[in-house]
Amino acid sequence: MARMSAHYIRASQTKRLPNLIVPGAMKAGTTALAATLGAHPDIFVHPMKEPMFFAQTPQSRERLCDLLSPDGTSYTTVTPHETRDFLDVETFADSFAGGEDVRYRLDASTMYLQSPDAIAGARQTIPDTKFVAVLRDPYERAYSAYNYQRSRMREPAGTFAEAIAHERSGARDGWAYGWRYIFTSLYADQIARLFAAVPVEDRLVMLFDNIVGEEGMGEVWRFLDLAPIRPELKVANETVLPQGKAARMAASLLNNQQLGGRIRRVLPTAMVRPLRRTVSALRGIVAKTGSRPDPMTAADRVLMSDLIEPDIDRLERLLGRDLTDWRCDRAR
Repeated sequence: MARMSAHYIRASQTKRLPNLIVPGAMKAGTTALAATLGAHPDIFVHPMKEPMFFAQTPQSRERLCDLLSPDGTSYTTVTPHETRDFLDVETFADSFAGGEDVRYRLDASTMYLQSPDAIAGARQTIPDTKFVAVLRDPYERAYSAYNYQRSRMREPAGTFAEAIAHERSGARDGWAYGWRYIFTSLYADQIARLFAAVPVEDRLVMLFDNIVGEEGMGEVWRFLDLAPIRPELKVANETVLPQGKAARMAASLLNNQQLGGRIRRVLPTAMVRPLRRTVSALRGIVAKTGSRPDPMTAADRVLMSDLIEPDIDRLERLLGRDLTDWRCDRAR
């Protein structure tokens, strides 16, 4: 990773930067985890959902805003640079105003885990940062991500099998992580980067099923040395597919990246966040008319098993835990 400038390092001493990061994985319960953590009086959550700052700094080797959407345009659903919310680390620090006197300031940005240097950059900038990563069955995660893009009318493939074949052909190599379903489910390299950048006392890797299970958030509260609170984590941000022509047209319009980009470029900055909230509310209304996707099948798992199974082997060694419940043959 390129050495950061002295100016960049000095700005990290403002104590208005995050010192707790949830870096992903995507579609693995990070939204619910961030909401639960944010309910604690000792944790201040960044006001923007997924600011993604450390994955798109000038020092990043692979900035999110340089990756592509399926239509071949720049990936603009991650919007901080497009809306000029965070042009530099000082501006990012200012966005945590109100959290200076709170023990933890939380940045929950799912794409940090896939980024080649976001975690290392964050740790270098704020050396005492703690990380809590959440991993989900990689097959289920891939299928959930596919259906999430379908629900927003952003997935060009007609079926999951077509999407996987398209990715395996190499056609999605330059695409943003949200559309690279296998790549994003291969956790071993991602966790190896986390372990290389962050000492064991400052990192925690949780499995999704453990967080929502009987033990719940207990291990997280102990890791952070915080008194536990209720309610415990509940699954959030569930995918619902729009049903009917009118609902699909509405979903397509509300999630049109090019249109959204044009609107953001002409709006005053102060109006961008209210617009986001309005669009989010309208998406919720459309979702109420929809239905949940069909469950993943054993055949869907087989499409990726030759890549995911060896990755699970590596991950078991890294984590020192049994991941049999994730195995492809479990579903047969």
